[in-house]
Amino acid sequence: MDTSSNPVSALCTGCGACVAESGNLLKMTWDADGFLVPSRMRAGDLTSAKRACPFSASSSESDEDDIAASIFPHSPVRDKRLGRLISTYIGFSISHRETSSSGGLATFCFSQLAERGLIDYIVSVRLVDGQYMYRITAADENLIDQSKTRYWPVTLADVLKEMDALDARFAISGVACFTKAVRMRQMRDPVFSKKVVFIAGIICGGWKSRSFTDYLADSAGDRVYRNAEYRIKDPTGTAVGYSFGMIDSSGHVRSMKMSHVGDMWGTGLFKAKACDSCTDVSTELADISLGDAWLPEYRSQGMGNSVIVTRSPLAESLVREGISLGLLAVDEVESDRVVQSQRASFSHRQDASFFRFVVSKLSWNGVALKPRKRHRRLIRPSYMLVQLLRSFVRSQSHRQWKAVGRASDFNARMSPSIRILKLATKVYHRLKIV
Repeated sequence: MDTSSNPVSALCTGCGACVAESGNLLKMTWDADGFLVPSRMRAGDLTSAKRACPFSASSSESDEDDIAASIFPHSPVRDKRLGRLISTYIGFSISHRETSSSGGLATFCFSQLAERGLIDYIVSVRLVDGQYMYRITAADENLIDQSKTRYWPVTLADVLKEMDALDARFAISGVACFTKAVRMRQMRDPVFSKKVVFIAGIICGGWKSRSFTDYLADSAGDRVYRNAEYRIKDPTGTAVGYSFGMIDSSGHVRSMKMSHVGDMWGTGLFKAKACDSCTDVSTELADISLGDAWLPEYRSQGMGNSVIVTRSPLAESLVREGISLGLLAVDEVESDRVVQSQRASFSHRQDASFFRFVVSKLSWNGVALKPRKRHRRLIRPSYMLVQLLRSFVRSQSHRQWKAVGRASDFNARMSPSIRILKLATKVYHRLKIV
């Protein structure tokens, strides 16, 4: 199944919610582009499975605004960019910063919830036999090996089934689409709803395929690898000066500065097509939303800082008490600072969503991406061109990697289209300030 051309798989990021509710009619399998997608095992009624999908047309009556109104009814702020919230902060956890991708706030929250006896288990991505997958672990287990960002396709399919079988309380970490799938399930299932105590939302720049890691590993010097590490910090460098690392086929540790491979995010290389139907930049349905503080005054700090958005009273109390007890080095900031830290993502995913909706409707014979109703904006023609080029580069990256499978050949094939995209982006930015 080709996610670059198939309308159904192009609306999937592999969260696995449909599989968990399919009654064993579906299972998760790897597709040709290196994504986990649902695959039918046997015939049967898939009504419940389709209803579980955070991107499907059947869930259009429950977008982020509707769900947030239900789960955060008393949040005092309704921000058109960030959603419902209580407060916004920037900073880090003093104890967890060193072992985390940015400020260590997710690990801090989970540890505090465990110490307060509010959760029994944590649902997060962990290393298993050299690869990454969601696992359920006891709340009092060591959190270090589950505290970093992983750009590897994972799914909730199995852990959602395991959660159903346990009479326990859970904290979960996840990106926006995974978080939405969990919230939708809570709204349908009162028993499951009580089990989920807390969700730490990870601000996502785009869901990457397995080929992304294969490409990084080959760029670092070995196509055979395990234990990939995506955010190795340089304490003496800048926040953006992190490295990719792995254990190679000889058992040696290899690493490579991510700057060596250039911009892997703004170009959309190896990204899931479904990400272009997502307008939730800041994981609006999580109790707390966390991302990198990509702001000038924080970029010089190689250990990293987190932007923090609290949405539930529990999340707000964790942060406030962490500050008062000296556990967090965090400052309250205006919400605009959080938006500025993710400015490019808001521009792409929210401002341009209606344009992508129109293009997808034309190209897929009516099977269209569905932007959220609050983000129907017109964009400049120069930015329309950027959108079309990004879509082309994204689809070409999957196609060309399958064709060559080597980083050097891939770079040579992708270089012309990436150069054109960068030129168009530069023209757009210049026209924007005129």
